[in-house]
Amino acid sequence: MDNSALNTAHRYARRAEAHFRYKRFDEAIECHKQVAEQLHNAIRLATVDKSVVSLQLQREYHTKQIEFLTMRKVQFEKYRKAIEQEKGAEFWEQKEKTRSLQTELFRAIENSDSLLAGLLAKAQHSGDQRPENLTETLKELQSLSKQIHIMSHSLAEQLDGCIIDADVLREKIRAEMVPKEDDSDDKEVSSVKSMSPEKQEYKAAESLDNILQDLNDIQELPNLPPLQLPNFDYATFSDSGTTTKSN
Repeated sequence: MDNSALNTAHRYARRAEAHFRYKRFDEAIECHKQVAEQLHNAIRLATVDKSVVSLQLQREYHTKQIEFLTMRKVQFEKYRKAIEQEKGAEFWEQKEKTRSLQTELFRAIENSDSLLAGLLAKAQHSGDQRPENLTETLKELQSLSKQIHIMSHSLAEQLDGCIIDADVLREKIRAEMVPKEDDSDDKEVSSVKSMSPEKQEYKAAESLDNILQDLNDIQELPNLPPLQLPNFDYATFSDSGTTTKSN
């Protein structure tokens, strides 16, 4: 089995998870495609039957992830368009610009890594005496490029985390400003009707998730002791009834 193909597949799989965590669906889909391609290359070179089966299952999983992410992207775009009407287009344009800059930065770093790897391989196979210093220099540049790559990913994740935290805080502030439940149910119904169809769909799904979460949190009721019946003197009632009839 080609370990380099398998390692590359695992690396792209981790990138796909990171992209999906921060709603970068296109980048995540592209990473899953790369994983499927690398696993296909590993399957062709595998010689153990169990390894082939395992790799095939992994490839099927990542193929299904592509379909899943495509569906989630469509859902997210519907929700985004509904929210965009409230927040304004300027906010999303700035966010999209930041995301495109991150993508261009990562692409430039990957291109520089490939270029350095090619120069290093060429220098090592050269018969000239001078490339010894050049080889060391290229190795140092390659090491620095990897460090920059790691730091860039870390900074991008921190930036995305700050953006998500800011969105959560905005939603909390808006929730505090919304009238409480004791106003009336009619106001809540009218507010839902005034939403766009896409946001109504998201609101219904969110309410269903909350209901399911509440049901999961409900614990089984403890066994209660049986109720004790009161002690009545039925003879007294019988005697009083007989006395009334006789009178």
